[in-house]
Amino acid sequence: MGKVYAWFGAVLVAFLATYFTGMLTAVIPPPKELLCRLSLGFCPGEESIVVVDAANFVDQENVNVGSANECWAGLVLNQPPYEAPGNSATYKVSLKVGGRFQLSIQYAAAESRPLNVDVNKKKKVLTGAASGISGSWCNTDLRWDKAGELQLSKGDNFIRLYTDGFFPHLKTIKFSRIQSEVSTSTER
Repeated sequence: MGKVYAWFGAVLVAFLATYFTGMLTAVIPPPKELLCRLSLGFCPGEESIVVVDAANFVDQENVNVGSANECWAGLVLNQPPYEAPGNSATYKVSLKVGGRFQLSIQYAAAESRPLNVDVNKKKKVLTGAASGISGSWCNTDLRWDKAGELQLSKGDNFIRLYTDGFFPHLKTIKFSRIQSEVSTSTER
């Protein structure tokens, strides 16, 4: 008899959750497995946000990490010789499930230094990323830029941030799953 009540309760929660568009879930959150089956965008084991410290690049050209005793400590920035054209940093992002992700970049810049974004060797998937001015080159003036949406694959993805000029000072790179894609992704 207890299994019948549990089944009925799960069905009732599913109906109310879909009918009231999540109003009930704020009071009594149903199990994540149930929400996943109902395609509401919460599936266990799937990354919804992946955060990468910008200092953890796997490859670079003319950039390095700022020294600990400077205001840009830990930030990815240009390295000498400063006349060298072109800077890049490449990051490896491993995912259990592919789909669409919002790319956000945390950076500091006293002048506009827009970045281009390549994904898995596809050139200029995004342009103009992190192009704003935060106020200085220091950690004290970090800001976030929602650079755009990326299609990422299951497994390893290589994200290359680059410019023909100089880099803004990078702190964090964030990939946020676009929730509507969680339930419709065919790459499960």
